[in-house]
Parts: sequence; C-alpha cells; structure tokens
Amino acid sequence: MTTKTPTAPAIDLNSIRPLVAANYLGSIGALTIVILPGIVGVIADSLQLGPAQVGLVMSADIITMAVAMGITAFVIHKCNWRVVAVAALAILLAGTLLSIQADSYQSMVIARLLAGIGEGMSVSVAFAIFGGTRNPDRQFGIYLVVILSVAASMLYFIPALLASGGKAYVFAVISLLVAINFIFIHWLPVSHGEEHRSLTREEQSLPYVLVGLGLATVFLYFMAQGEAWAFMERIAADAGLPGQTIGNSLALSNIGGIAGALIAALVSIRFGRAWPIIISAVISIYGLVLLSGDINTLSFGMATMCYLFAWNLTQPYFSGIMAELDPKGRVVVMMGAVQTAGLGLGPGVVGMMVRDNDFSVVSILGIVLILLSLITVMSLLYLKQKQHIHRPPA
Repeated sequence: MTTKTPTAPAIDLNSIRPLVAANYLGSIGALTIVILPGIVGVIADSLQLGPAQVGLVMSADIITMAVAMGITAFVIHKCNWRVVAVAALAILLAGTLLSIQADSYQSMVIARLLAGIGEGMSVSVAFAIFGGTRNPDRQFGIYLVVILSVAASMLYFIPALLASGGKAYVFAVISLLVAINFIFIHWLPVSHGEEHRSLTREEQSLPYVLVGLGLATVFLYFMAQGEAWAFMERIAADAGLPGQTIGNSLALSNIGGIAGALIAALVSIRFGRAWPIIISAVISIYGLVLLSGDINTLSFGMATMCYLFAWNLTQPYFSGIMAELDPKGRVVVMMGAVQTAGLGLGPGVVGMMVRDNDFSVVSILGIVLILLSLITVMSLLYLKQKQHIHRPPA
C-alpha cells in the first residue's frame, strides 16, 4: 500500500474535480454511519437480533472502519491516493455484497467487518484531501451537506425497500452507489502534490498534548453521537411509532444536519470555534432530553433534528482544529479513526446497558459524554491560543 508516488502534475486540492471525487468517496465510506438507525432496523428485523447483538454487529463494522483509518493515517502521506481508493471501494463492495447473502448473526458480523475496512480507507483519502485545502472547516462542512443529502434519501426509502425485498434490496442499492464511485477515481489527486507541500510545516514537531486533547474530545463526542444515533429507531419503535413514520422522521432530521453543516461552511471561523461548539452541545443535550421523555411523532422528529443539527455543526470545527495541528494530513485522518472508534463503541456499550427495553440510559450516557468532550475541547482551544498555533497562509 506504500507504493512510491509517481511524479505527476500537481492537482490543486481546492479545485472542483478533486473535491467532487473526495466528497463522493467520503460519503460512500461514511454512509453506514449516517444511516445507522435505518441499518440497525434492517439488520435487527431481518435476522431477528436483539439490542445487544445488533449493537455488536454495527460496532464490528464501525470499529473495523476506525482501525483501517488509524493504520492509513500513518502512511497516507506516502501512498498513491488513487490506488488506496480503488482498493477501498473493491473491499467495501465485497463486504456490501456479502451483507446481502448474510443469513445469521455470525455471517453478518463477518460481512460488516470486511465492509468496515473499505469504509475506513475511503474516508481516509477524503479526509486527507479536505485537511489539505485552504479552508478545511468549510470543506468539511460542504462534505457533511453532501453526505446528509444522500442519507436523507436513503433513510426515507429504507422502509419501502425493506418491505419489498428485505435487507437484500437495501444492500443492493448501497452496492450500486459504491460501484458508481469507481467512475470518479481519476479525478482524485495522486498524492498531496505541490499544493499541499506549500501548507506543511516539516520543521515543526507535532504538539502532542494538543493532539491528545483533540483526539480525546473527538472520541468522547462521537461515542455520544454513535450510542444515541444507533438506537433512535429502536427508541421510536418501542414507543409504538409506525415504521414509515420513523423513516420519515429520520429522513427529515437530515434537514437539521444539513442546516448545521451549512452554517459551519458559511460562517467558518468568523466568530471563532468555541461558541459554535458550545451552542451545539446545548442543542444536542436538549435533543437527548426529548428522547428520554414521552415519545410521539413531534417529539421524536424534534429530537432527531436537534441532534443532527448539533452533530454536523460541531464536526467541521473539530476537523478544522485537527487539520491546523498537522497540515500534512496525518492528524486529521487519525481524528477520523478516533471519531469512528467512538461511533462504533457507542452502540456496543449502550446495547449492553439496555435492560428490558428501557432506553433511558441512552440519554444519560450521551449527556455525560458530551459534557466531558466540552471540557476537553475548551482546554484544547485555550492551550492552542497560548501556543499561537494557526493555519499557515496558503
């Protein structure tokens, strides 16, 4: 995988084609995460799995994705990105096709483990490209708008696909989306190129304390997101909401996510990063409080919309912070690995904590994790300001 990068004309990472290709590649890689409630419902209903089993299936997928991203983080600056992307899509396609055939808990775990490897490699290439642009906060915000738009469509149609052909139809559509991605591979840059080298600080070692605080923040925050997002469909189903109503609410909730990502993309760091992060934490906690009460169509819709709004307002700012700590792209890809690990661990942990379909633990754990992440990120921003770390001019 660490093949020598050939000499080639540099591609401007800020131009349209590489950004389009990176957005598609990253969206396909992270699709399972953004449609997690729908996928949880598909697997649980098709294979008749309980909360603990389905939580472990999805944790296997997402944690494998995190491991793949973590490994890729150490070599991404040496690899041919097109080769990595082709390998990633091939592995992801194989795992998705195996998910169609999986007819047991064990076989589904194996299929999702394989898919997770391809997902992690795909997102790694996309994150390296976004982190190397002149305004990573904005590019990560645009990326979230793209992926949430795809997710909204998928979540809306999942109940109908499941009713028509079971999980086979759902994973067949995902397989098609993966296959189409091969068309855009030649738009990707081969490597960082001259454009990225103008942004690097080869002579400066990594600020390890800040990196550690950043990775801790990302892990805590995304564990909160994963444990709540994965079980939202189950919470609504347990409250007696019809399947299509749940699907509609989850699809419409992406409007909130798109709004949060758009605000991050348009506002960027005009008002700094601290206030948007604090505001999003408050909104996220409000969504969790709604989930812990009496669930009806309105309260469930409000909870999911608030949650996705806050999640996608925060993520571009976290990504921007980590990109500034190391413009070579290693830290922002490692951030992707850590956030994915948090997302993957969350469903497994909370799935084992649920007793007798009492999902109140989802809200309690989520609030605690969000508050802890707020403490670590504010400490990071304070220390970062004292050390005067900022993005070098392009």
